[in-house]
Amino acid sequence: MRDDEEQCVRETVLAKLAADPETYLTAYRDRFGNVLNADDAASLFEDYNQDRAKYRAAAHPAAAWIRDELFRRSLAEEKSPERSQVVFTAGSNAASKTSAIQVTLACEEAQDGSRFHPQQPRIFAPSHPPGVERRQARDHTVRTAPP
Repeated sequence: MRDDEEQCVRETVLAKLAADPETYLTAYRDRFGNVLNADDAASLFEDYNQDRAKYRAAAHPAAAWIRDELFRRSLAEEKSPERSQVVFTAGSNAASKTSAIQVTLACEEAQDGSRFHPQQPRIFAPSHPPGVERRQARDHTVRTAPP
């Protein structure tokens, strides 16, 4: 944490989540469906929204819990084989992970004529499983010409 203000935001956000976790889980599902990511979860907290760059690290523990809990619950639900797709993305900030997901969903819609429904189990970017080491993804872009 960089300062006392950030620590205060962290404690406030965690306290709000602890006081009423189901409200935050429901709000996330209503707003974002089954595409899970901690950045979206952080946006549920007004404290974070006041200065997203400054309070990103402060809101992350609560946001990650929301994402991980929704993922855990989704795994516990019984689904038919054709509705059990899970896709994980990894990469640094601004690596176009969300854009790739949006393009993929748009292509699927165009191919089969169906519309993406937020209640379908398409889950993205959950936390690493317990016991698995998290590592920063590296950009392996190959340039064919100088920038």
